[in-house]
Amino acid sequence: MFVVNKWDLVASSMPTDKWVAYLRDTFRTMLYAPIAFITGQSGKNVKAMLNHAQMLFKQSRMRIATGR
Repeated sequence: MFVVNKWDLVASSMPTDKWVAYLRDTFRTMLYAPIAFITGQSGKNVKAMLNHAQMLFKQSRMRIATGR
């Protein structure tokens, strides 16, 4: 998961979609990774990011047995 912190400081100068395009272009092998834009000081989107991280953790712990 990519977490972009201090988003409130740059949100007015650079739109979210440009940041997403930049990250996807820079880290081409990590297209599967979700991106979270948060503001730690005010707590904006922090809870949603933590919930998403928990969901990803649960997915990583799930085991699928191989068929006989």
